[in-house]
Amino acid sequence: MNSCEFVRPSQVVSLQAFENYVFPDDAIGRVGDLIVKTRCGHLIGDKMVNVSQTLPTRPHWRTQAVRILLAVLSIISTSWLTLEYLTFAFQGDLNVFETISVGLFTVLSLWISFSFWVASVGFLVLVAQRFARSSQRASEGLESHSLLSTRNAILLPVYNESPAMVFASIRAMVESLERTGQHATFDFFVLSDTQKSEIWLQEERVWAETVKLIPDGMSLFYRRRFKNVARKAGNLAEFCRRWGGGYEHMIVLDADSVMEGETLVEMTRRMEADPHMGILQVPPRPVQRTSLFARLQQFAAAVYGAVFLKGYETWTQSEGNYFGHNAIIRIAAFSEHCMLPVLPGKAPLGGEILSHDFVEAGLMLKAGSKVETADLGGSYEECPTTVDDYAIRDQRWCQGNLQHARLLMCSGFERPTRMHFATGVFSYLSAGLWMLFMFTSAMGVYFDSTSAGAAESVAHLFVIMFAMLLAPKLWSFIWNLLEPDRLKSLGGLGRLFASTVLEVVISILIAPILAIYHTSFVAYAVLGKSVQWSCQSRDDRDVSLKDCAKRYWPHTALGIVLTVLSFSASSTFGLWMLPFTAGLMLSIPLIAALGSAHLGVEAQDRGLFLIPEESNPPELLIRRRLFSTELSESIRQHDFSSELFTDPDYIDLHLKILTETCGEAEANPEIEGLDFEDWPSLNEQQRLAILSNTEEIRRARHKLSISQGV
Repeated sequence: MNSCEFVRPSQVVSLQAFENYVFPDDAIGRVGDLIVKTRCGHLIGDKMVNVSQTLPTRPHWRTQAVRILLAVLSIISTSWLTLEYLTFAFQGDLNVFETISVGLFTVLSLWISFSFWVASVGFLVLVAQRFARSSQRASEGLESHSLLSTRNAILLPVYNESPAMVFASIRAMVESLERTGQHATFDFFVLSDTQKSEIWLQEERVWAETVKLIPDGMSLFYRRRFKNVARKAGNLAEFCRRWGGGYEHMIVLDADSVMEGETLVEMTRRMEADPHMGILQVPPRPVQRTSLFARLQQFAAAVYGAVFLKGYETWTQSEGNYFGHNAIIRIAAFSEHCMLPVLPGKAPLGGEILSHDFVEAGLMLKAGSKVETADLGGSYEECPTTVDDYAIRDQRWCQGNLQHARLLMCSGFERPTRMHFATGVFSYLSAGLWMLFMFTSAMGVYFDSTSAGAAESVAHLFVIMFAMLLAPKLWSFIWNLLEPDRLKSLGGLGRLFASTVLEVVISILIAPILAIYHTSFVAYAVLGKSVQWSCQSRDDRDVSLKDCAKRYWPHTALGIVLTVLSFSASSTFGLWMLPFTAGLMLSIPLIAALGSAHLGVEAQDRGLFLIPEESNPPELLIRRRLFSTELSESIRQHDFSSELFTDPDYIDLHLKILTETCGEAEANPEIEGLDFEDWPSLNEQQRLAILSNTEEIRRARHKLSISQGV
C-alpha cells in the first residue's frame, strides 16, 4: 500500500446507527496486497476467530480472593472508624445535623479505606516481586522477538490541535517502530474533527510533507470529518465502519500521546497471543511540561503511580478499565459490542455519553472479552499546565462520569464495571460530601453544647484518617528507595524526600480549591448546564497575579470568613480547619505560582520534582521535541489560507483530499452569494463551508490558472 494513498470513506452516519452494528458480509479491508472479507472476526495468522463465539472469562480464584480481602478490610476499617466517631464525638442524643454527619462520615471513611487498602496491596505485591526477582508479565512463554502477523492501525483523533505536536509525535513513533524492524505491520491514521479553517489547512500541508518521510510498507492516512457526530466516540466509530475491516487491532492515542515502538509491538504481540483480549491499556505517564503545576503532576505519576497501578491491577486483572487512549483494541470485538447508546433525556446527564472509555470497557467485558492493564512503560502524554486548564478538563470528565450513574443499574454489566462506574462518580461527589460533612459537623456542635469538646475527642480519629490518606505516598517513597537506579533518576534520596514533602504540602493547600471546583461542576450538571466540546490548552504559559485575583478573590474571602468563624467556635476547631482554610486564603498567590513556567524550571534546576524521563530522556521524547520545534517554526512562516488560493500545488492538494475522502460537495446555503475572494471578511463557519465545497475550490483553481496564464 503506497504511503501517499488516500482512503475513500463512505457517507457519515449518526451514532444511533452504530447500536448493535456488525460488519456486513461484503465489508472489505486491505491487508497488504490481500483483500479479505470479515464478519465479526479477526485474523490470527491464517485462522479466523469469531468474536461472537468467545466465552465470558471469569477471574482467577486469586483475584476473587483479593477482592474479598479488600472488601472485608475496607468494611472493618470503616466500621471501626464510624464507631469511634460515634463514641467520642457525641455524648447525648444525636440531633439532625449530627445524624447526617455520621452518615457522611461512614461513606467518606469507606472511600478512604478502600483507597488505602488497594494501595497497600499494590505495595506488598511490588515488594514481594522485587525480592522474589519475579514478574507477572502477561507475555510469559511468548517469543520475545517473534514477528507480528497482524495488521494494526494507530489512530490519532484530533480536534483543533497543534499539527506540529501531532505530526511530530507520528514522526518520532515511526522512527521508534523502524528500530524494532516491525514497522510494516502498522499504519497511522490522523482522524481530524478540526473546526478551525487555519488549523485544517495546516493539518493538510504538514500531512503532505510528513507522508513523504514514511518508510516503505507503512502508511500515514489523513481525513477530516465535516460533521463532528458524537465527538471522539463517533470519530472512532466511523473509522471502524469505514476501514476497520483492514486491520485486526487499533491503537488509540490522544493528540498529545506518544508511545515507544517496542511498547507498540509488545502490546500487539500480547493481543495476538490471547484471542480473548479485547482491550489492553498501557497507562500513560505525563511528561515534557515545565510549569510548576505540571511538574507536580508528572512527579506524582512517576513516584506514586506504580503502587496505585499495581494495586489496581491486582484486584481487576482481566476485568480492568480503559482510559480512552494509549490502549490497543481488537477492532472486530469493539465494532460488534462497543458502539455506544444514546442516553434518554438531554445533556448534561442525558444524550451522548461524554466519558465513553469506561462504558466501552464495560461493554467489552459484558461481551466476554478481557480488558487488562499492562505497565509496559514507554507510554506518554502531556498534562494541563495550570489549575484553570486542569479544572476545564475536569469539568468535562465530571459530566461524563456523572452520566455513568445512570448506567450503574443497567443489566448485563459485570461487577467490576459497576465498581469502575461507582468510583468514577464518587471521585467527583466526594468533594461536595466532604464540605457537607464539615458543615453538618460544625452545625451539630453549634446546636449541641454537649458536643463542644468533640474536636478534642476525635482528634486521634482524624489523625488516623489523615495517615491513611498519606500512607500510599509513604509506600511509594519506600518502594522507590528499593530501586537504586530509579532512586538515582528521581534525584537521589535527599531530593526525592524534599520533593515528596513539598508535593504533599502543595496538594493539601490546593485540595480545597479543587474541591470547590468539583462541587460546582456537580451542581452545574444537576442544574442542567452542559459543557462545550473544546480543544484542551496544552502549552506552558504564566498566569498573572492580576488574573488570579479576578478569578480567586471569592476563594480568598471564603477562606478568611471560615477561619474567623471556626476560631470563634473553638480554637481547636479552628486549628483543625486550617488545612482547608489556608489553601483558600492563599489561593491567589498559590495559583499564580503553580502556573509559573519559571518556577517549574527553577525547581528542575534544583533537582526538585525530577522524573526519570528528565534525568535520562528517551530518544523518542527527544526526537518528538525536535520535530515539534521544527514544524512549529515552519508553520509560523506561512499564511496557509492566503497561500491556498495563490499556490496551484497547494490548492490541488486540498481538492484531492476533499474528493478522495469526502466525495463531491452537496449544495450548501452557507456559501450562497459568497466568494473565496471575500475570505478576509468571512466568519469561521463561512470559511469552513467554502473550504469544504469542491465546486468552489475548483472555481478558485480555474481562476488561478487563468491569472497565471495556464
